[in-house]
Amino acid sequence: MTYRLFLAIELPEAQRLAIASLPRTIRDARYTKPEQAHLTLRFLGDTPADEVPTLVTRLKEVHQTSFPLELVGLGVFPSPQDPRVLWAGISPSSPLRDLRRKIDAALQIPLDRQEFSPHITLARLGPGAGQDTCTVLTTHAKFQAGFFPVDRFQLFRSQLQPNGAVHTRIASFFLA
Repeated sequence: MTYRLFLAIELPEAQRLAIASLPRTIRDARYTKPEQAHLTLRFLGDTPADEVPTLVTRLKEVHQTSFPLELVGLGVFPSPQDPRVLWAGISPSSPLRDLRRKIDAALQIPLDRQEFSPHITLARLGPGAGQDTCTVLTTHAKFQAGFFPVDRFQLFRSQLQPNGAVHTRIASFFLA
């Protein structure tokens, strides 16, 4: 048996409410449920279930002090000309990048070729989302949901369902 796993930081209620207050007016978009909003630190993918205890043991060795993050701005991946993902941004944070590096080292994951781009996925966009997406980006260019403390990260299992993914927390790892 395998589990589809990822590591993430859950958002506090205030930031989830701020995300939920954004209009959901983009046609051809599948919106993330606000209660599932999170900042993915590392997608681990399909992992044998019997490897989960080893992952948990290794992740317990990650030592990092708590730090604040700020949720600010909206954007799209891969480009405004071809939007596929609508996201809320995270202001630049050295402690967040340090946490990501420590996680990768603990799990013995090689360095990525692509730079870590912290964000909160708000919606997955279909080919008909273009103009509506431009309107949302322009109208909410100054989106802010304020600072929030990061005092832990979590290991999640993601189960893909017809109505969207279901995320189940497997373990939490507290920061000093």
